Amino acid sequence: MTTAIIGTGGLGSVIARQLAAGGETLRLSSADEESARTLAAQIGHGAVAADGNRDALQGAGAVILALRFTVLKGVIDRAGSRWAATFTISWSAPPRRAH
Repeated sequence: MTTAIIGTGGLGSVIARQLAAGGETLRLSSADEESARTLAAQIGHGAVAADGNRDALQGAGAVILALRFTVLKGVIDRAGSRWAATFTISWSAPPRRAH
């Protein structure tokens, strides 16, 4: 199966490395395109940097959203109907309230 990971910061990169170590094929996307390219190169075989979020979803059977809560809805809205055939997991937490 191919997994798309949208968000290649601290959390997304850890998840990507773990999945790749288990043999998973990955399509990586990030607002910071260089981050996705660098991570794909570090992982090597089986990981590619997609040309944006919509491209990352092409052929993916699962999607992991490793995003800040504040951008999550916008990313989902922009991807549109491409979510229909995927299993999606979101690792994000709501913003903390100031005390």
